[in-house]
Amino acid sequence: MQGQESFTFEWRDAVWQFSSADNRERFAASPDQFAPQFGGFCAFAVSKGFTADPAPDAWHIEGESLYVFADKDVRDEWVATLADGSLERSRENWAKR
Repeated sequence: MQGQESFTFEWRDAVWQFSSADNRERFAASPDQFAPQFGGFCAFAVSKGFTADPAPDAWHIEGESLYVFADKDVRDEWVATLADGSLERSRENWAKR
């Protein structure tokens, strides 16, 4: 669901929009828990060694972490290869930056 301008929170030089005041307050209390991994860049791209901006409708929650993607096709590929190490490759490449 798209956030609204009336429910915003500034964190890490970005303005975050939420669908409700409750969601904004939950995020504000623990932003690291709710923010997308890899600086908000596409997790698939990070797994390949580069960055790409995400699409608002291409995301996946793995464990308790949010991952965003450039589009649904790369999201589906990244998720399908979790057992083959896509998440580990993303983490390794992100740590190298």
